[in-house]
Amino acid sequence: MLTLIPVASVLLVRQAIRSPGTRRLVAVAWDIATFWPRAFHPLAPPSYGERAVPELHLRARHLLDGGNSVLMLGHSQGAVLVTAALARLHDLPAQARRRLAVVTYGNPLRRLYMRWFPGYVNPELVADLLAADDADDGGTAGPRLVNFFRHTDPIGSWLGHGSTAGPVPDSTDVPAWNGDCWLPDPPTDLYRPGNSPPYTRGHANEGYVRQSTFTDHVDDEVRRLSGLARGPG
Repeated sequence: MLTLIPVASVLLVRQAIRSPGTRRLVAVAWDIATFWPRAFHPLAPPSYGERAVPELHLRARHLLDGGNSVLMLGHSQGAVLVTAALARLHDLPAQARRRLAVVTYGNPLRRLYMRWFPGYVNPELVADLLAADDADDGGTAGPRLVNFFRHTDPIGSWLGHGSTAGPVPDSTDVPAWNGDCWLPDPPTDLYRPGNSPPYTRGHANEGYVRQSTFTDHVDDEVRRLSGLARGPG
């Protein structure tokens, strides 16, 4: 079996070069496998999560401590990095947390990580991330986290509270503070018998950022956070 591993690897790479579908699956598996730290083999590929998450966490903390506002956007595996960094910012003071906002889309946290790594990613962690603290003046302290998803995305999904068996949200309205927002896909419901199957955006980054609900929310967050910033930039 050990002698078959190099042969299988070559065949897999060859198939990935020829087939976009296989190439996409290999890329997803590689992203997940190289995220977790490990030290069981000297030839194992290094974990980018050990460097990317602390650097993102320190950068956000530095900006917030300086009175600036921070808006973090994460798509697909980037949503996992942003979520991991957000989990390390739980000890920020209320005023700093109010100046922090997170937007995730195509987020595989529930569909992949919560299913295969429940010891690290579980409903309790998600509920803690989506919980909104009350500020001293009665307002919401933050940070604000909005997750965009669509049912045609084979990788990303909703976050929500509770167990994985909970109801899937179907609201197209951006939540008042934390939560999920469903983006309908296909972009149109105009369909006549005999037409070809409608185009779906799926997991593509461009499909998310081109939908008006998503872009309007990002623009609104930029304006809101700009008004809260106390720093020079």
